[in-house]
Amino acid sequence: MFELVGASLFVTLGLIHSIAGEAGILKPLFAAEWEAEGIPRYGMERILRFAWHATSFAWLGIAAVLFSVSATLSFAMVALLTAAMVFVMLRGHLAWPICLVAGIALIIAEFGLPTSVARTTGLVTSVILILVAVLHVYWACGGPALADSAYPTERMQAPGPAATLAVAALLTLYAGLVAAHSLEVGPHVVRWGVIAGVTILTLRAVGDGKYIGFSKQVRETKFGQFDDAYFTPLVVALAIGASSTLFVG
Repeated sequence: MFELVGASLFVTLGLIHSIAGEAGILKPLFAAEWEAEGIPRYGMERILRFAWHATSFAWLGIAAVLFSVSATLSFAMVALLTAAMVFVMLRGHLAWPICLVAGIALIIAEFGLPTSVARTTGLVTSVILILVAVLHVYWACGGPALADSAYPTERMQAPGPAATLAVAALLTLYAGLVAAHSLEVGPHVVRWGVIAGVTILTLRAVGDGKYIGFSKQVRETKFGQFDDAYFTPLVVALAIGASSTLFVG
């Protein structure tokens, strides 16, 4: 009984913290005139908002444990809620993929990952890789759609057709490796090829510290905005999808 009382109080605290904090602290703070040197105002506001509400999620997680939900599943819930909130509010922040992967890992720890789910996820990932390869072929043939948003123009010149086709070929090769591992065909080296690809995708998502990925500093360019909104999240999804094939078998 006392556990239920404590759990109910933590739920109440989490709800009050988010609702009252949003109305009484965050909105008045964001309506005031202030600046943070070296940090864009919109970014600072979103960081403060997700940090505030993440605290509420943590209290809800504690409540879930007191309601006899397993600690693993409760922490998975907190991680996935935090990932979803950061993804919506500040997609260029590294916190959401970390929380997402942590949440997925905890769910797998709790329930396992059925081979059928891992295989299907891997095959879907292969299809997406093929579609991205087709897009690169389109660019190599002179297709204009999104072409000026696909690379950091302030860092490099537009890739030529040969380089773009080479990327398409590598994407197609990797799609084949992921599909082969999903279907459990091919030599054992296929698994290492999948792992190598996941490593490369992870490094691409983390970025170079200036122009690409979560670590980039230049975000206001057209590529920077597209990279935060679409390209880097896609790379994260591909890395997670390809990693799922490691559970096949």
